[in-house]
Amino acid sequence: LLGFARFVLISLFAASLGSGDWWLRQKPDWSQFAHWLGSAAAAIFLFGCWGSGGIPGLQWIFNPFAALALLVLGIGVNFGFAFIGGTSTFASLHTLLSLLALSFQLNEVTLVTATLVCLVGIAFSYRYRWDLHLLLTIAGFFLFVMAYRFLPTSFNSLFGIGCVTAVGLAAGLIHYRKDYQSTTKQALSFAVHLINWSLAGIALGFLATDSKWKTIPIFIAGIGAFLLAKR
Repeated sequence: LLGFARFVLISLFAASLGSGDWWLRQKPDWSQFAHWLGSAAAAIFLFGCWGSGGIPGLQWIFNPFAALALLVLGIGVNFGFAFIGGTSTFASLHTLLSLLALSFQLNEVTLVTATLVCLVGIAFSYRYRWDLHLLLTIAGFFLFVMAYRFLPTSFNSLFGIGCVTAVGLAAGLIHYRKDYQSTTKQALSFAVHLINWSLAGIALGFLATDSKWKTIPIFIAGIGAFLLAKR
C-alpha cells in the first residue's frame, strides 16, 4: 500500500505539471515553457509507472505483465506529449526515455515493446523529416538490442532478428520518399541512412551468432539494401 500511495503522489505531481502545461499553452508568450512543463509531467509519470513494477520502495505491482502494462501506459502518455510538442527535441527525449525504462527488464516482451516504441518514434520522422531524431532513435534501439543480445541468460535470436529487421526497414525506407528527392547533397540524411543500414547489419550479425542459418537473414537484408540502392 505504501508503494501505491507513493505512485499516487507522483502521478498527482505529474498531473499538476500537466495542468500548468494546459493553462500556459493558451498564452503565446509561454508556449515553449508550457511544452517543457508537459514534457516533465510525462517523464515523471513514466518514472512512477516504471518504479511501480521495479524500484524498491515504489514497487507495488509484482506481476511482470501487469507491471509492463502500466509501463506501456506511461510510454503512451510520453508519446502523446511528444506529439503535442511538435519538435524533434521532445520526440527524441520521450523515445529515449521510453527505451531506457524498458531496458531495466530485458526479455522478448520488452524487446517487442521497444520495437513498437521505435516504430512510433520513426513515424515522427516520416511526418516531419527529422533526421537527427531518426539517428537518435535507431542508435537507442541498437544499444537496447545489444543489451538484449548479451543477457547473462539465454535469448531468442529469432525475436531479435525480426525486431531489428522491422526497425531497420522502417528507418531505411524514409530516405526513399519523394520528400528526399533532390539534386543537391544532403549530408545528414545520407549519413543517417548509412548508419541505419550499418547498425542493422551489425545487430543482425550479433543476433545470429548462435545459429547455423545466420547468413540467411543477413543475405536477405543485403539483397533488400541493394535493390533499394538502385533507386
